[in-house]
Amino acid sequence: MLTDGRRIFWEEKNSDGSISLFSMNIDGSDQTALNVDAWSWKLTTNYIYYLTYDKITVGKLQSKSI
Repeated sequence: MLTDGRRIFWEEKNSDGSISLFSMNIDGSDQTALNVDAWSWKLTTNYIYYLTYDKITVGKLQSKSI
């Protein structure tokens, strides 16, 4: 689990070995699936960077607006 100060972000393993990303408020409310299946990810102050295997792409989500 990682946090940007407002939300907590975590991963859950899928059967194919990839991971799905999720987030929720610090108080545990508003749990949200981010609809990203990735092989790796990194949280920075404003963004979540992730690497997907099927397209071999690097993407990012803005963490403060999720």
